[in-house]
Amino acid sequence: MPLYVNLSTVFDEVYSTTGTKLRQAITQSGTTVTRDYVAGLEYVGGQLEAIFHGEGRIVSTNGNNVSTGLRYEYNIEDHSACFGVGAPKVSRSAGGGRSQ
Repeated sequence: MPLYVNLSTVFDEVYSTTGTKLRQAITQSGTTVTRDYVAGLEYVGGQLEAIFHGEGRIVSTNGNNVSTGLRYEYNIEDHSACFGVGAPKVSRSAGGGRSQ
């Protein structure tokens, strides 16, 4: 839980009628970053940033340009009752590095 809330930051989110997040726009200091979510794909500023799948995600290794390199990240899930069933505990990249 944050201890400080900056009210100069504006969050604008758009959901479908079924509750699926479609867009998130965050405006801070006059700069807006827009994220669009389409069928497991995440776009930032119109550029594909991540592809989500059942075991993790695929992200670009070069900013928002997935055509120049990809990193595969896999979630290790915690199935204990205290975190909720299937809650990601840690994510690992395909090369063995910890990503979260």
